[in-house]
Amino acid sequence: MCWELAADRGDAPSMFNLGALDNEQGDAEGALAWFVRAAEAGETDAMRLLGSLLEGEGDAEGARFWYERAEEADPGREQPDEG
Repeated sequence: MCWELAADRGDAPSMFNLGALDNEQGDAEGALAWFVRAAEAGETDAMRLLGSLLEGEGDAEGARFWYERAEEADPGREQPDEG
């Protein structure tokens, strides 16, 4: 798959897409791993998604971390309601 090759070469949007694909296929663990890699590589959508996922799991500190990283990387873009 082209996304896998691109992700292996460090392409953050491809990592995010692979996470979305794993998520659609019901592989939550694989999706989370790809979303973390994408976020760590600078993909702001992945940062926001991780914030939302962690918030949903009750991890306010982890959610705040990723929301703040996303804001630093992409200032001014609307953040999800952090509750």
